[in-house]
Amino acid sequence: MKILLVSKDDIGGIGQMCIGLMSSLKALGHECHMLVLNKYTQNDDIERYGYLRWRLAKMPSGLLWRYGFAVTRRNKARPLGGGIPTSVVNLMRSRWVEWADVIHLHHVGDYIDYPSFFGGIGRKPVVMTLHDENFFYGLAYYESHLQREHPLERYYAELKRKAFAQAQNMGIVLLSEYFREKFHGHQLLQGNEVRVINNAVDTTVYKPIPKTDARQRLGLSTDDTLIVFSAFVVSDQRKGLDKLSEAVARIGNPRIRIVAAGQNIHHRSWPNVIEMGYKATAEALCEVLSAADFFALPSSQEAFALAPMQALACGLPVVAFPVSGTAELINERNGVVCRDFTVEALQEGITTLMGRPYDGAAIRRDMVNRFSPEVIARKYCCLYHDLMQR
Repeated sequence: MKILLVSKDDIGGIGQMCIGLMSSLKALGHECHMLVLNKYTQNDDIERYGYLRWRLAKMPSGLLWRYGFAVTRRNKARPLGGGIPTSVVNLMRSRWVEWADVIHLHHVGDYIDYPSFFGGIGRKPVVMTLHDENFFYGLAYYESHLQREHPLERYYAELKRKAFAQAQNMGIVLLSEYFREKFHGHQLLQGNEVRVINNAVDTTVYKPIPKTDARQRLGLSTDDTLIVFSAFVVSDQRKGLDKLSEAVARIGNPRIRIVAAGQNIHHRSWPNVIEMGYKATAEALCEVLSAADFFALPSSQEAFALAPMQALACGLPVVAFPVSGTAELINERNGVVCRDFTVEALQEGITTLMGRPYDGAAIRRDMVNRFSPEVIARKYCCLYHDLMQR
């Protein structure tokens, strides 16, 4: 098969997932190419598409926003989530669309134009992996941000409904059973092939290294208990570093420290957090993970988070808030799922986690068996094949 992957970026959790899937599909003998708006990696199979047109079209709204004028539709949409389904980027003009047997869309809101794409693709199989809930709404990425009665939310929701109605052969991938249950029977899923396929983690790259060596290279104390926290932007309040810092402080043990890997673009500070900065390579992130004793996911919203999977592949037990995907990912052998999203529940979860024995090698084996790239890529291949048969 010839498979075209499309995503807005080739970095971050979604970008990593796409690149990993592309590599796995190629290893299985398929031809793959990837189109992105923003290209940061040096991968020759990834092409930046539509960037100049997108940037030029966005400039007037950007200048108005800078000076406080939210008068354009784009600027008015920003507070609602910003997953705009219209764009000057018409994917149907790309030669790779004609080349491909299957088009696989990932994070494409505010990148490609939905009406022109779904209206022009015809019977060619299209797969959409839903990394958030934006598919079901006009602009919001999650229900907690949804303003149902806002005119722009309603306008774009109707525009999406009409665009998706033109799709003749579409597969929808939900990342967790939580999402399947939440959106069971939704009108946008009806008539489409719907599957639950979890994210993969590259277990050939994410693997443990000796803890003492990792701490020595990173300049971390060998006497502290380290809880690692990883996010593309660690200061993003949705990711929950504030709550994690408070929960650890409430435990009252100064030898428990948090190691945070990611960008701090808001220039925040936490008294018990050691900032490691953004780790651009898997090897660098593996070193941080391997230096820690535990991993924490205090996020309020996720589809199927990649960060705890990377930690589990390195043999770390995980404490997590009960976000989407944790029911499939975490069990009593590899971690603790908190009873709710409060600081108190997180404190209780950390205490429980630290009081249990865990087998790091067994935790890693479980990840290899259930979430390795080959396992997940084969599930996608089955979906591609079924849509082509349709």
